[in-house]
Amino acid sequence: LTTPSQPSTQELFHVIYGNLLMQDLLETNPTIKQTIANWEEKDLESNLSKNQELKLNSLEETPWVREAQSEEEHMAQLKVYLDDNYVTSQLSDATAKLRQRQLGNGGFSWMPGGRDNWYITQNILEGIGKLKNLGIETGMTSELSTSAISYIDKRLVEHYEKNKGHKNKYIEPIAIHYLYVRSFFKELPIDGKLKKVHAYYFDKAENYWQDLGSYQQGLLALAAEGFDRTDLALSILASLKERMISSEELGNYWNDQAGYYWYNLNIEKQALMIELFQELGGSQDDIDGLKLWLLKTKQTNSWKTNKATSAACYAFLLGNDKWLNSSQQVLLEFPLEQEVIEFGTKEYATGYVKKIYASKEVTTTKQKITALNPNEGVAWGAAYWQYFEELDKIENYQNTPLKLVKEVYKVGVDDSGEILQKVSSDNPLVPGDRLRIRINLQVDRPMEFIEMKDMRSSGLAPTQVLSSYKWQDGLSYYESTKDLATYFYFDFLPKGNWVFEYDVKAAHKGTFSNGITEIQSMYAPEFASHSNGVEITVTKE
Repeated sequence: LTTPSQPSTQELFHVIYGNLLMQDLLETNPTIKQTIANWEEKDLESNLSKNQELKLNSLEETPWVREAQSEEEHMAQLKVYLDDNYVTSQLSDATAKLRQRQLGNGGFSWMPGGRDNWYITQNILEGIGKLKNLGIETGMTSELSTSAISYIDKRLVEHYEKNKGHKNKYIEPIAIHYLYVRSFFKELPIDGKLKKVHAYYFDKAENYWQDLGSYQQGLLALAAEGFDRTDLALSILASLKERMISSEELGNYWNDQAGYYWYNLNIEKQALMIELFQELGGSQDDIDGLKLWLLKTKQTNSWKTNKATSAACYAFLLGNDKWLNSSQQVLLEFPLEQEVIEFGTKEYATGYVKKIYASKEVTTTKQKITALNPNEGVAWGAAYWQYFEELDKIENYQNTPLKLVKEVYKVGVDDSGEILQKVSSDNPLVPGDRLRIRINLQVDRPMEFIEMKDMRSSGLAPTQVLSSYKWQDGLSYYESTKDLATYFYFDFLPKGNWVFEYDVKAAHKGTFSNGITEIQSMYAPEFASHSNGVEITVTKE
């Protein structure tokens, strides 16, 4: 948040936002300050870098070394926030620059020197309103926000005048966002023409809110609650709760398709839903489920933008359930042995611990593990069992969010074109036959930095040997052909079912193991899976 990557006004405001949040967190949670103060070089290890012995390839063999280095640099930079003078200087400098960015009409441009932008101005006011709601003093003059409020009030009236003659039920997203932002500043007068315009949009919302996406419905419900239209707010909340998907593993979420506009982004939407359920008296179980989804998303993804990060931070800081206040060790036990698992010193940065058992220590009485979390917040972990087995005897592993099925087909041709025959012991091959490897992948949640490795027997030769980026069905990935296997690298893997195919040729006579297909998250290696082993027989012509 505090290291802008571009000169936009939003990024400049997030420098202020991030510094103020950090300052407040350090004051209210001494454990965080102690954590950062005790960080040593060995603790500064990103999730991409951890657990190299559990991963398909070392980090250096993947395209993601720079991402890991960037995460570790961010961790190291947190130490500067222990210096109050540094934070004060950052805030003073960024606030002065933000004042300079405000134009004479009260609006802000996206980039310095540009024209005023309605959404950018509201986005900055939204951040100021959220800090105000958290009880964090911004240090900005009231003149800045008052002038900006006056600007967005005028823009709404202009928008109304321009569109009032249109007989449609569509409520523009920018108008809904205005009502939400304006609810943070109810103390500023709403009268005259502006009062009439407010009533117009709320009356329209009463009739047509069902036609909106869930994120816009959430914005509208919070705006309605802020302006004492409680019936509308509760109707929307009840509808959202009915459509909410609840999962013990993933938490609570909505299955709307994410898009490219500001009003259909998943992280911002989930953060807003936490705010909505918090403000409108949703049950703590529902709120915890919403927070769980947001955390589980962070487990396998990085939050790409400052906007998403700032929204998530606000959501976690709302309410009285202080997940950060307790940091007791999760109790793990082998109940059949009545043995409590003793860990060594934990990583002070995150509470991360690991224990390795040698093969002679792994017995059948260790097949069951129980966990007790004494903290308010969630905790997660994983147990890995590594062992040697003949490739052809490996069975498909389906008890995972990543499910793989590998199939091998012989490619033939008839009058209608290509025909595929599944390879089996009853259908032997001869040298020169073309084979198609088909990998079916099912993913139950969006994930980032995923590596898939498809082994190839020594009796087969790849037809495509050049590594390159490929695109299919809106998915991009890097495919790399190496001596032992073909590798697939996904920067981002959306939820859904995916099929990947490539061709090889039978090169040598014999019976070969074609190995298995493996897939794994580089962020969280506990998310992994493998297909069953495949045996291939190539006979003499």
